[in-house]
Amino acid sequence: MENQDLIQFLESAGKDPSRLVFEDELTGIFNRRFLLRYLNTKIPWGQFDDRQLSLIMLDLDHFKSINDTYGHQVGDQALVWLSTHLKASVGEGGLPIRYAGDEFMLLLERSGKSSAVAIGQRLIEQVRAMPFSIPDTDASVNLTISLGVATAPVDATDWKGFVRQADMALYLAKKRGRNQLADAAEVIQEEVSEKAAVNQLEAITIVGRKTELAKIKAALKEFRHKKSQVLLVDGSAGMGKTEFLTSVAKSLSRSKAAHVKTYGNRQEMFRPYYLMETIAIGLMNQKKDKGWSILEGLGREEKEFLSQIMPGLGLDATPPDSMDESTLRKGIFGSFVSFLNKVVGDLPLFLFIDDMHYGDEGTLQLLRRLILRDELKLFVIGTTSEGSETSADGSPGPLERFVANYGEELELTRFPLTPLTAEDTLQHIQQLFPDIQLPETFSNSIVKTSQGNPGWS
Repeated sequence: MENQDLIQFLESAGKDPSRLVFEDELTGIFNRRFLLRYLNTKIPWGQFDDRQLSLIMLDLDHFKSINDTYGHQVGDQALVWLSTHLKASVGEGGLPIRYAGDEFMLLLERSGKSSAVAIGQRLIEQVRAMPFSIPDTDASVNLTISLGVATAPVDATDWKGFVRQADMALYLAKKRGRNQLADAAEVIQEEVSEKAAVNQLEAITIVGRKTELAKIKAALKEFRHKKSQVLLVDGSAGMGKTEFLTSVAKSLSRSKAAHVKTYGNRQEMFRPYYLMETIAIGLMNQKKDKGWSILEGLGREEKEFLSQIMPGLGLDATPPDSMDESTLRKGIFGSFVSFLNKVVGDLPLFLFIDDMHYGDEGTLQLLRRLILRDELKLFVIGTTSEGSETSADGSPGPLERFVANYGEELELTRFPLTPLTAEDTLQHIQQLFPDIQLPETFSNSIVKTSQGNPGWS
C-alpha cells in the first residue's frame, strides 16, 4: 500500500495519522484494529472484478513453551523477532499485522492464491533456517510457524468470512502437525471439527437465545484447546430447554465427532450407570454392526466389569462376589474407557443430555473420571429443571450433589434460559404462524400471561 493511501485512509477514519491507534505497541506493526477497520471500509466486497486479495494467518508453534521455559520477556522478544521476518517477507507489497497474542497476519493486496502460498512457503523456510537467539545468552532455539491462506473472492465474499477462512486454514495446518501451510480451499469442515463447530453455531436462529449461544461458543473455543467441557442449562418446565438442546445438537452434529443425544429418566435415576448404558448403546447403534464386533473382541474380565454398566446387553459375565468395592470401581472404569476408545476412536465425543437432573450417581462419577484422566475429549451439554430432582426428604438429588462437590474441580459452566421479551415472544409466534396478523398490544399481553415462557404458545 502506498504511504499516501494509508494516510488518507487514517484521516478518513477520523484517527491520528501518526498511526498510534492502529499500531501494535510491542512489535511496531499494524494491529487487529487496523485490519478489521481496513477490511470493513476499504475493500469493495461484492465488486472485486479481476482484483484478488489474500490473507495469511500464522502463529508460532508451541509458543507457550517459550514463555514457560524462558519467561514472558523472552516470549515478547520472539514475537518481535517474528515481526521482523514478516516485514522482510512482504516488503512494500503487503501489510504485516499482529492479530492477537502470537497470531499474526499478512494482508496481501492484489495477490492471488498462488502468490500468497509462495510467500507463505518462503516465510516458513526463512523462520526455520534462522534460529532465534535468546537475549543476553549464547543459547538459541529453532522456531517454526504454521500458516493458513485465504483469498477473496475465491474463498470468501465478505470480510468476516475472509478472516474466518484464513483462521480455519491455520487450524488445519496445526492439526496436520504444524510447521506447514494450509490453503482455505483444502479445509473440509469435518477435518477441523472443533473449529467448525464454533462457526456452525453462528447459523442457529433460536429466538431470544443469543446470550446462551455465546456461552456455548465460548466453551467450544476452550474445547478446541483439548479441554473437556461440561455445561448445564437451567430452566423451568416449558422454557424451551429441549428445543434449545436439540438445535445445538443438530448444528454440532455436522462436525467430525461422535455424537449422542439422550435423556434422563426419573424412574431409572437410582439405578447405577443406567444413563451411561444409554450413551454406550447410542454410540454402538451408529456402527454398521451395532458394535457387536467390539463386544465380541473383549476379554472375559472386561465383559465382567462392563456387565455392571450395560446389563441389558446380556454379556453373560459378572465380577466375583468377593471383589471389594474399590477394585470393582477401578475395573469398571478401566474397562469402560477401553471400550469407549474402541467405539469412538480418536474422535471427540459430544453428549447432549436432556433432563440431566435425572442422571444417576454412577454415570456422573464416570464422566468425572473420564474428564480428569483426559483420555477422551468430552463435551457435555445437559439441561436441568430447578427443584425437580430432590429426594422425598427434600435433600438434593445426584446431579446437585455432584455439582456441589465437583463443579469447581471440573470448571463446570451453568447458566439459565431466561424468559423471552415481548419482542422475542412476538417473533417466536410469527415463526410458528408466519401468516398471522396480531394487534400491537398482543405480544405484551402474551408476555404478561406466559411470563416469557415459550412453551406457553
